[in-house]
Amino acid sequence: MKGSVASDTAYFIEQLKLFIKYPEVLSNDESHRSEIQRLTRLVSVALETPQESMQRIMFTYLPLVTARLSNEFGLLATLTMGDDANPVALSDLIKTSGLDKSLVSAIMDYHCYHGSAIEPRQGFYAPTKLTHNLLDPKVVTTLTCWHDIVGPAYGSLHRVLTSGPNGPDGSGKKTAFQVTHNTTQSFYDWLESNPERHASFYGYMAAVHAVTKKWVDVVQFDEEIAHNAHENEVVFVDIGGGDGSQSIEVQKVHNLGGKIVMQDRAAVVEKAQKAREAGVETMVYDFFTEQPVKGARAYFIQFVLLNWVDDDCVRILASQAPAMGPDSVLMIVDYVQGHRWETKGKIPEPDLWTPAAALAARACHEAQSRSSADYRHLLERAGLEMTEVRVFTNFGQAVIMAKKPKPAVDGS
Repeated sequence: MKGSVASDTAYFIEQLKLFIKYPEVLSNDESHRSEIQRLTRLVSVALETPQESMQRIMFTYLPLVTARLSNEFGLLATLTMGDDANPVALSDLIKTSGLDKSLVSAIMDYHCYHGSAIEPRQGFYAPTKLTHNLLDPKVVTTLTCWHDIVGPAYGSLHRVLTSGPNGPDGSGKKTAFQVTHNTTQSFYDWLESNPERHASFYGYMAAVHAVTKKWVDVVQFDEEIAHNAHENEVVFVDIGGGDGSQSIEVQKVHNLGGKIVMQDRAAVVEKAQKAREAGVETMVYDFFTEQPVKGARAYFIQFVLLNWVDDDCVRILASQAPAMGPDSVLMIVDYVQGHRWETKGKIPEPDLWTPAAALAARACHEAQSRSSADYRHLLERAGLEMTEVRVFTNFGQAVIMAKKPKPAVDGS
């Protein structure tokens, strides 16, 4: 076996070069594309020496840092003005960015290593496919958010976990986010007091939702939720709905009667003009208090519970229960840890997004990711019954569906 692998190495290398040169051959074959990405990553790790493993991990910050700097100072945009035949000179990159030669050279050396630039001849650079990917507005927004807000909190997680009950500075327990950003405010209060960061975070959320499969792909809203709805009946309550993007998403697939209501804190609702223009009703609401909209067809909570510890989650869920009618459905969209082991058929490979989201929740909110069993337990504590979990992405995003349990029948 080993001899066969060794003898085929040259052929393997040539095949990889062809994939690099002609990636479009796999553009319509997602399963093979994903499998090649996975295997080449694992091959790269398998071939590492201890020193190479060290370098890969210790320099993990560099893709994010160089992308942020390159977008902020116009390096990538300038790079796209050239091509292989007419590359951009280092002097032009220095002039555009206003940065010194040493720093620009170091950044461009990293881009060439990383595949986000090539250097056809010394001191001249040309763009690659990755250059253009990094200039996609959705990518820019996401990387800005991660660089400025979430990423630094990862770095403080070790300090928080090893500091004891009084926190790193002795003033009491704090989240890694609070330590990093030197604040006592919660994550969302901090965002609201920093308009630029607020825009960055919600831009990131919108960017992620725009390119991933959506929960409405696995819930036939009109058939399952809004059938026979009356004109003045509330069919969808979007709890903690932010900019109202999910309410708008429901508007797109909802062709029957009924109202859609988006709820959040006053400062957030004030900015949800796009939702109001789409016909969504907006309402100021604290989800720790009893739900004021009674008997709606569906109550919807997306990416909220991962930001809160168990007891707070139970309070949020229990606040919705009194408003729910016998036919009401509570839908929770969140990450489900261990989802791949519940998949029928072939077990999916481990993904990156699920652990990243779990660690971000711990760093930013001191919260935790949860399995299906964890959600079932939370719902039962809140007086509700989990009925189904529908996973809709390969990185564990799912719709957890719940209802009020039927009253016990008196057997006497």
